[in-house]
Amino acid sequence: MIMPRRSQFVGQLAAMVVLSILLLSGCTGGGGGSVQSLGGRILNDATGLPITSEITVTYGGKAAVVTDGEYLITGISAGTKALVVEAVGYNKKQVNVAVSVGEKKNYDVRLTKKETGPDPELEGLSLQMVSVDRFYDLGYSMDVGHAYEIAKGQVSYGIWKQVYDWATSSTRGDKKYTFANGGRAGSYGVTGTDSDLHPVTVVSLLDAIVWCNALTEYQNQDLVHPMSLVYYFNGAVMRSSNPATYGDGSYIEARDAHGYRLPISNEWELAARYVDGTTWNPVYHVSGDTTGPVEGAGASVIFGEYAWYNGNSAGKTHPIGTKLSNGLGLYDMSGNVDEWVFTKTGSYWIYRGGSYANNPSRITIGYNSYTRDGIAKAYDNRGFRLARND
Repeated sequence: MIMPRRSQFVGQLAAMVVLSILLLSGCTGGGGGSVQSLGGRILNDATGLPITSEITVTYGGKAAVVTDGEYLITGISAGTKALVVEAVGYNKKQVNVAVSVGEKKNYDVRLTKKETGPDPELEGLSLQMVSVDRFYDLGYSMDVGHAYEIAKGQVSYGIWKQVYDWATSSTRGDKKYTFANGGRAGSYGVTGTDSDLHPVTVVSLLDAIVWCNALTEYQNQDLVHPMSLVYYFNGAVMRSSNPATYGDGSYIEARDAHGYRLPISNEWELAARYVDGTTWNPVYHVSGDTTGPVEGAGASVIFGEYAWYNGNSAGKTHPIGTKLSNGLGLYDMSGNVDEWVFTKTGSYWIYRGGSYANNPSRITIGYNSYTRDGIAKAYDNRGFRLARND
């Protein structure tokens, strides 16, 4: 009997071991087997929340199954290949990902939102007025006995700056306006192509009401029948927001004129609670959401579709009108930024609506906030909305 040489036996044994490994792994070549998988979540880089828009994921050209912001690719060969992720409204991302033999790899992907140019429709929301044209009685002290108009959107930084630059020009002579604060685009001075669409912030109550007078005069340039200005002090038009002039604001006169002004608190709440003209949302809802209160029994699970608050805002403002509107067509009545109203109770001025920084209970339509810092203080989470007599 002829025995194989030792070197032949070792070689045959090694070949058998390699073949066994390949068979056990389900692979016959090509850089690995088919038991490997790759999966994970597709997240918004700014918020850390799953992306719910349409998503496409491929790995080495093989398509993934995507469900509720999570992807899974099975039956892939081991090795390093390109993972390509695309989602509507987000920047495409491609990254090389290594998967080892037998590995079921978890790999989350974070996408950044695309920057888009200003949306003309959103840009105009600040000045699009909606009529509230009948007497409403909600059964308590929120009654409004007159017709009025209120803007669809909060005043954007773009509109603020356009009027501000015109009003403060030295060419206006003795009708030049002066402001204690120049305003800011959103919460932290947002930059980029959509910065003008963020609500203006860092404006005091005085800045807001003086700017309303400036806007009225600005638009009067093109009107055959000019609007009368609303805000006066000691019989003179208010063209300065210098706080030293006005004390605590008690003697500021809001005339019954057709020019732009701030809503009073009851006007603001009535518009915020509007559903269909015969029904009004309860006070513990956010504006527009009729499904339930923000907390407690029967709580809404969709109120975040109507409001930017601390649970979805990533700690910053967002362009106006990017959440759902209420039944009157008004946007951001809850959340994004607090809104000054021209209502004083005792020694405190009121502001309404809550902001991107607040918890759910603070963005409800019945919640009143009171400033203890007077009419001259400006904040990075506070802006305003326009109103006008009908």
